[in-house]
Parts: sequence; C-alpha cells; structure tokens
Amino acid sequence: MARVRGVKAIRAAIRAAPEELQEQAFEQVEISTKRMYRDVMQGLNIASQYAEFHHGETGMRDITGIARRTYKYSLGRRSLKGRVGLLSSAAFKQAIHLQYFFKGTPTQPARPVHDDVFEGEREVYYRNQQAALDAVMRQVFQ
Repeated sequence: MARVRGVKAIRAAIRAAPEELQEQAFEQVEISTKRMYRDVMQGLNIASQYAEFHHGETGMRDITGIARRTYKYSLGRRSLKGRVGLLSSAAFKQAIHLQYFFKGTPTQPARPVHDDVFEGEREVYYRNQQAALDAVMRQVFQ
C-alpha cells in the first residue's frame, strides 16, 4: 500500500487545533482519499488501455472484477488518514492475483493503476494539507 510520508507534524498541529480547523483538515483527507479511490476504480475499468489482456491466461479477465469488489477506502478522523486498497486480509486473499496484475509477470505486462493514481494525487494532497496547516497556524498564532 502506498503512503504519503512526512505529515506527522502536520497531523499533530491539526489535532491540537480547534474543532472547526480539525474538520477542515479532515475534509481535505476525505476528498483526496475518495478521489484516489474513484480514479483507481476508473483505472481498473479501463486497464486494457495500459496493456491488452493476453489470451490463455486464465483468471486475468476476472482480476479487475475481483479488484472492484475488494478494493475499498477507509478514513480515520482522529488520525487524519485515508487508506485505499485491499484493506483486510480477507480482501487480500480474495484478490491475491491483483499484485501480478499491477506489477506484471513474464507473460503479462504491468498495469500500475494504483501507483499511477497515487502519484497523481500526492501533490494535490500535500497542497491541500498545507493549506489546512496554514489555516491552523494562523488561528493558533493570532
């Protein structure tokens, strides 16, 4: 699972801020997480644009359907975290072959849908969290 690193200080400052600023910061986490989930789902729907499915590989066509059923998102209001992916061990077991879909095999090309969406969302998330932190700091130091 991909993670945004280096935001512990931001989270600590926001958790110490007034409730309305905490809500503003959480709203940005929620928006970013839901947007990433939506974009991964769209990517899974059009994964053949990354590479054609090779005939003879049983189960490869079913992977995107299994992924759409097991790929979820979760939000942590207190921790200011959003997660997207296979969030439970049961989901991971059900979609075990998804890793081969994303990373590729000797006979299947890689389709890095999750990583591409994560990288596209990373800078937007940083900017939004920085804006939330700036609002917190203005309130705290006024």
